[in-house]
Amino acid sequence: MLKHCFATIEHSAVGNHGLAINDAMAENGFDLEMYSETIRPEFRNRVIDFETFKKDLRSDDVVFYQFANPSPMADLLYERKCRLVLNYHSITPAYFFDRYDLHTCEAISRARTQLARLAPVCSAAVAVSDSNARELIELGYKNVEVIPPVFSDAFYKAQITKITRSVPAKFGQSDLNRWLFVGRIAPHKSTHKIIEAFDFYLRNVDSQAKLTLVGKSDVPLYGKKIEKLIADRNLSDSVEIIENCPLDELTEIYTTSSVFVSLSQHEGFGVPLVEAMASGLPIVALRAGAVGDTVSGAGILIDSQDPATVAMAVSEVLENTILKEELINKGLIRAQMFHPEETLKSYVDYLAKWY
Repeated sequence: MLKHCFATIEHSAVGNHGLAINDAMAENGFDLEMYSETIRPEFRNRVIDFETFKKDLRSDDVVFYQFANPSPMADLLYERKCRLVLNYHSITPAYFFDRYDLHTCEAISRARTQLARLAPVCSAAVAVSDSNARELIELGYKNVEVIPPVFSDAFYKAQITKITRSVPAKFGQSDLNRWLFVGRIAPHKSTHKIIEAFDFYLRNVDSQAKLTLVGKSDVPLYGKKIEKLIADRNLSDSVEIIENCPLDELTEIYTTSSVFVSLSQHEGFGVPLVEAMASGLPIVALRAGAVGDTVSGAGILIDSQDPATVAMAVSEVLENTILKEELINKGLIRAQMFHPEETLKSYVDYLAKWY
């Protein structure tokens, strides 16, 4: 029996990825039971609890385990021998949180320990990027393959109408240069560096520009740092933070923005990068983690978070029409390599081998 396991099942990047895989397996005639340590109420009719999993697990079972956070599930899979296949989504290094959240640091350390411990008992692994695959191989994992994560195809559909859309009133004027970043407000995402670069751009290039940050902070001290930075630099009229954004509104924001800017220092894959490319949005990003693997030559990759360097790169993209169109076209082509329809086929084909 093939069992699909999670630490937590919820509407998150990892949760949605796993749910989509389960749906695709069912559509192709494969039975794949889902188990999770923590289950949100809306999924209780689809997911089996951890206590039942402990009773059901047998040595000849194949367990496809979504690994992104520490969990008693990982300890159980080490102790109870079975055929384990890991789907690895990345673990952010703890040092990014040293100054902000010791609890998160401790959780990351536990996850790192569990990841290393599972290597000798794991039959195979699927990493969501080449960067993650290299990490697994260094830890001693065998039979490592790379299949990108699964995410919504709404962004592929959104770019089709990009040219004919006008900006909704709530997003302001349509002729403004609009920076966009989508992702958690967190230390490793370097949200503060994006704001500093935008401030430089605002003061030296375009005083009418806007910055939209879509995401919320689960690190309170860092969230307060961001709020203070915006206030200290008098940016409240130029910077908007949207914490909870419905999918249809998010696609609208992508298609009505001018440039996607990422200064993240660690990415296991970077789904928003693909969402931006699929939406026809040019990218300026820090070359770090898996960003280079994901964007490849379809964006401007920089090696510094220096505000002037970032601002000048953005300015070049927005003012050079030929470059901008080239990046948009390359991005649209690059995004097709990660289209959910193709990615799901890859996961179905991979998992079918374990039945």
